[in-house]
Amino acid sequence: NLYDAHVFPLTYKESFMFPTQKMILRIAGEEPPVVQNPLDKPPGIIAILGAGNTGSSVELIKSLFFDNRVVVHKAHPLNAESDKMWETILKPLYDHKALSTCDPDDGPALCKDARISKVFFTGSCGT
Repeated sequence: NLYDAHVFPLTYKESFMFPTQKMILRIAGEEPPVVQNPLDKPPGIIAILGAGNTGSSVELIKSLFFDNRVVVHKAHPLNAESDKMWETILKPLYDHKALSTCDPDDGPALCKDARISKVFFTGSCGT
């Protein structure tokens, strides 16, 4: 029950530039793996209400690139300064309006906003 997924080269350019390299991801499972395109998923807007014990961007990246969602990130008040760092690192996403931030006190308003299709909540009741 092993399946090989050819992950490199994927394009003619890669094949031309790296003619001797092949990369294969071997996957074990009962059924063959299924390729899923995130753009096939319905788009939406997710509000991510961040935790106070971490400034992690895992859910933010997952929502953007795997779930096909625009992200409104509300940092926990303890991590509000981390939003400035993410604004610098992810500037192209902010420029394209795929990602935005709001004030740490905006959590309740985000949860009630009809435009939000999903809320990811990691904080406490104060969030």
